[in-house]
Amino acid sequence: MLITTQHTLSDSATIYPQAAAVVLLIVRGREQHLLLTKRSATLRVCPNDWCFPGGKHDTADGDLLATAWRELYEETHLSAALCQPMLQLDDFFMAQRCLVRPYVMSINEAHFLHHFQPQENELSDSHLLPLTDLDNIVAGTPAGTTLTRDPAYQLSFWCSGQHHWIWGLTATLLACLANILNQRNFPIDKGKTLQLR
Repeated sequence: MLITTQHTLSDSATIYPQAAAVVLLIVRGREQHLLLTKRSATLRVCPNDWCFPGGKHDTADGDLLATAWRELYEETHLSAALCQPMLQLDDFFMAQRCLVRPYVMSINEAHFLHHFQPQENELSDSHLLPLTDLDNIVAGTPAGTTLTRDPAYQLSFWCSGQHHWIWGLTATLLACLANILNQRNFPIDKGKTLQLR
């Protein structure tokens, strides 16, 4: 069963392009991790950024949940049959003038390890972020990045022997998850002011 939130930006959904993102929770015994993917350097939008699988709505999808499933499969080869829908978060507005609807899904570790195949034309790396790392979210953005939200958040982590940063919409979604799962109280900017730019 998919639990939906009560307040979305659906009044703007017909004006702006729409997209969906999948916040995938991997259940590893008592531990839980979130799948982060690093976008390929060749992609036009957000190259080299760490984010959640997702992308723009296609008219053939029908609805944004179908978009989420299609994008998840295209990027990771994980199908809807392997995952359990959990939660639909509120819509967020991106600086690229697009509405994003995030869906939280879960998958058990055995299915994930057996079926996960990152698509090299879209992804250059992946990382399983422990859910406990949500406690390390801080305000601000990494040096050299542009603030588009107020407040903005960031989270650092190590992957493949290097230090990486999560920021922008992805970090805001992580802060939103921390509010829900860890009972934090991060103020969340869903990007409504970006619509006026």
